[in-house]
Amino acid sequence: MQEELITLPQFNTPLPYIANTDTLVAQELYVDFLYDSINLKKPDSNFVFELKEIVLPEPIDTSQIQVYTRPSVFVPYKSKPVEIQPIVRDEINMDWLTGLFILCLFILTWIKYEGGKRVTQFFKAVIARHNVNQMLRDGDVIHERITPALMFLYIVSLSTLIMLIIRPYNIDIPWADSPFLKFSVLVSAILILWLLKLSFINISEKIFRTKNESFEYMVTNIIYNVATGIIAFPFLIAGHYGDSIVSLYIAVAVFALGLTLKIIRSIFVGLSAQSFPLVYLFLYLCTLEFLPILVIYKLFIS
Repeated sequence: MQEELITLPQFNTPLPYIANTDTLVAQELYVDFLYDSINLKKPDSNFVFELKEIVLPEPIDTSQIQVYTRPSVFVPYKSKPVEIQPIVRDEINMDWLTGLFILCLFILTWIKYEGGKRVTQFFKAVIARHNVNQMLRDGDVIHERITPALMFLYIVSLSTLIMLIIRPYNIDIPWADSPFLKFSVLVSAILILWLLKLSFINISEKIFRTKNESFEYMVTNIIYNVATGIIAFPFLIAGHYGDSIVSLYIAVAVFALGLTLKIIRSIFVGLSAQSFPLVYLFLYLCTLEFLPILVIYKLFIS
């Protein structure tokens, strides 16, 4: 058998061909085989899923299973969901209070520069009574330049506290239709009560001839008012801008504690004077300390 190169018209490519005496069909099949072996087909990428057999689990006899009831280690959330109540947005404009706070901050800065040591003596006098004598030896507390500024801070703090407490209740104050007028009425009421208190102290000093005791009582009032005003001021800022009820409670606690300590110190000051009986001292303190609070409560709250 002799190997020859032939060219078929349908492929136009010379392929090795072994001559065979078979039919032409056999020759064409041989040529097709050689051509397919050189140009391999790409593998089929189609995936055919055939379900051959379904195996089901054998049925379980539940009558033979013993069930144990035990408490779960995972405790469900038992508390009731919090019901959110929508609150009407406060549309009241109180930008003027921001300017008042800035003014108080400027006053505190000036006091720190002018009499920082004096302010420290105020807080020391709150703790011990003998520190009051040291303050009086260093200068006249009542007529110093920083004393009116500190009392202004106290009046602003107390008025702001009352304003923030009564604001959610929409309490109507006579002659005041706007928040600024309500605040002005509060400041005026506190200032008038303070002036009446000073006048009553001066009158009682003349009647009972208790000049030293009356002066110490007046200084004691100034000391505790200044201390409570300075301490409560930052909590009032947080309560106003942060809408924090906790800050307001702290401010109320500061003023209540200052009032309690002031009354206790006033009792000791009154006991040091032997000019009048103890029952008069009690009536005196009730008139000066408790009566202004009852008047404010009657006017603005009840």
